[in-house]
Amino acid sequence: MSIRSDNEREPPGDAVDDAVPVQAWARSFVALLLTGFVVCGLFGVEAWPFSGFRLFSAPRLSTWSSFHGEMIDPDGGVSRLRVASLPTAYRGFGLMASRLSSQPGPDRRAVCRAYANAALAAGVPVEELGIYRDEHDVLPRDGTRPTTPVASTLLTRCVPGDVP
Repeated sequence: MSIRSDNEREPPGDAVDDAVPVQAWARSFVALLLTGFVVCGLFGVEAWPFSGFRLFSAPRLSTWSSFHGEMIDPDGGVSRLRVASLPTAYRGFGLMASRLSSQPGPDRRAVCRAYANAALAAGVPVEELGIYRDEHDVLPRDGTRPTTPVASTLLTRCVPGDVP
């Protein structure tokens, strides 16, 4: 009979291994994912989730543009066109307005008239509609707000009626 001290341990012998083997599809998936990261990184491919996040690392301009419609009601009051109150087909106002400066005058007025007619159809009284581009200076700032006022430029003005 042998006496063991507490510091001595019995060798594992035939202990059962509890580890679960990794499945072949998991290894293939990881290899494909890592290959995708390397290939996209080497060739500059911007395919999510392998992108280089150029959107977040590109320098920003010091100004940005937005667009708004300004309505004159029958009483002479001025209010902003609420695009959300128009039918769904007219919700792309920003995209349509951003293309107006490159359009000829009759096309500008036709787009304007279509929005004025949509406002009338939605129950908003409109005598005249103007579409403006607003230039926002991002810098310099005073706390959380830019220090310069927004500069608005009239792109087109129209009255509701038949779109030619």
